[in-house]
Parts: sequence; C-alpha cells; structure tokens
Amino acid sequence: MKVEEDIKLDFKDVLIRPKRSTLNSRSEVSMSRTFKFSLPSGLMQWTGVPIVASNMDTVGNWDVARELKNFNALTAIHKYYDVEEWKNSLNDVANLSDNLIYTMGMGKDNIAEIDKAQQVISYYPYIKFICIDVANGYTEKFVKYVSTIRNLFPHQAIIAGNVVSREMTEALLLAGANIIKIGIGPGSVCTTRKVAGVGYPQLSCIMECADAAHGLNGYVLSDGGCTCPGDVAKAFSAGGDFDYLAYQTDNEYVISIKPLTAQEKLEKKKDFEYTGEKLSLDFQDIEVRAVLQIIADFTELNLVASDTVQGRITLRLQNVPWDQALEMVLKNKGLDKLRGAGKIS
Repeated sequence: MKVEEDIKLDFKDVLIRPKRSTLNSRSEVSMSRTFKFSLPSGLMQWTGVPIVASNMDTVGNWDVARELKNFNALTAIHKYYDVEEWKNSLNDVANLSDNLIYTMGMGKDNIAEIDKAQQVISYYPYIKFICIDVANGYTEKFVKYVSTIRNLFPHQAIIAGNVVSREMTEALLLAGANIIKIGIGPGSVCTTRKVAGVGYPQLSCIMECADAAHGLNGYVLSDGGCTCPGDVAKAFSAGGDFDYLAYQTDNEYVISIKPLTAQEKLEKKKDFEYTGEKLSLDFQDIEVRAVLQIIADFTELNLVASDTVQGRITLRLQNVPWDQALEMVLKNKGLDKLRGAGKIS
C-alpha cells in the first residue's frame, strides 16, 4: 500500500476568503453560463445554470424537472422510467428538452441498456445530454462502454462517471465523454466509504479532476458532499463546472463571484505546464505507434519507440498542446518518456 501524505481537502476544511467586488448585492449575480461541447456531429452549445438534480429515483423525476426548468437548471432523469413511460411523457420532454439528462447504466446486460437508450433518443432526438452512471468508473470495461455510447449517439453530450482522479478523468475524456462526473463516497446517504473504505475528499477531487479536464477541453460535474449552499459555492470555486445535488434549498440560490484580474489570469497560465503548439487529433481505434508518428511529424522531433510499444487507442482532442497530447497517450498506455536535444524516446 502506498500512503499519500500530501493534504487532501473536503468542503468542511476550507472557507472562501472574501474580496472586493464591483457588485452591490448577491442578487446581481447571474449563475448562467454557456458551455461548448465538441461532438462527432459538430459543436453543441448549452446555456443555463450548471446545477443538476441527481438521478436518484426520488429526485430525478418530471416534477423536479418542471420546477428546475424555471431556473434553467438541469435534471438527470432517473433510469427506472421504461420506454413506454418516456413515450407517454411527450409534453414534458418537449417542454423540458434543453434541461433534461437521459440516464443509463452499465450492467450485466449492456444490450438492454443500449437498446432502451436508442429507443428513447430516437423518439426524442433533441435531448442534449446522456449520463452514463456507474458507482465505480475504474474498470477497463467502463472506458470501452463510454467509447461505444459515444459512437452510437454522436449528437448528444456524454456525461460519464463516477471517478475521483486525474488519470481516469483523462481516460474517459479520451474515450469520448464531454463531462466527467466526479466523487465516490461523499454523499450524505452514501455508504461506500464505510462499507468498502473507498473514496477521496471531494474538494481536492474537484481541483485535481477539473485541472485535468480543462486541459482537454472537457468539464467536470461534482457529485456529492454538499450539505449546504456554501458547499456548492466552494465546489464552483474549486474549478467545478457543474454541481450535482439531491435536494433543493427553498426556491432560489445566489452566489457572489468576481472575475479574475489580469494578474491572476497570468498566474494561472504560468501554472499550466504544457507549452507546445496546439494540435487536434480525432481517431477511432488507431494504433498507438501511428499516433506517436503523427506527433513526431507535427513537432519535427525525432521520436524513438521501443518494440514493446503496442496497442490501439481512441482520441478526440481539440486544440491541445502537443506535449500534453503526447503525455495523455503515454499515460493511457502506461508508458514513460525521456527527452534529449531534439529527441524523445
């Protein structure tokens, strides 16, 4: 066992230090944001409040979706509605389509899950989001499943999770997901930490996974751990793009925010370690050695790969520094690199 000794933080461990603002009141703040998703079918855009009602069977239902539509927030509809119930909800889906997330799982019978999803999405092709929801995203089977769903539904943004680490955030984005659902065990009713001893402090999870996702033009959805509105503020402050909630607090939520100064933006850029010229890679099931050759041609560097470098990979990277793209490929295959003058090996 390897013990990580650096400090990891939960919401209860921190407070947000106040700073001066040009705003006069919290009521002046708009929570609405615009998100852009690169899909196989082209660019998709969504504008709204990035708070999601969870897909729990007592939360992710039509009644909650109607209420949250008034705030232009999202509802992840639970996966226990069958196809006929979806078809009988035509008026709700038509009126709420911009604010709905279709939820599916991954079980012993993936064919049944996929068939149901295809029936619902073919009936309502204007639904914008599909959430692939599993308790533990740390399986090779799940990564392949995400890639399969990506190929079957080219017009929807894919949400996939749950994971808690940089490497799996990157792996799922490389498999075709657009938003990574992060968090294992932080929920108030979740027993994963007690039963299995598995989890990760949620605030650190957000900071680390958001940093990984943003480098690949992806997003993260923080799932769990919020016990009060202040925790939601902390989740967004830590870099979370969406927050996943299983309760409502009255009928309004406000948060004070302040744009970064020019100096703060410069400092954040310095923290980004990749400096290579940006490139885009979009390949389905390509040999790893072929990808390395493409990067070598792009950079005009000499690249030496040993005979043990084998396997295939699916890539969808848009405007990513080449040195970051290289590292993603190597990490995905458990490889490392040495760099000398004009050569990578």
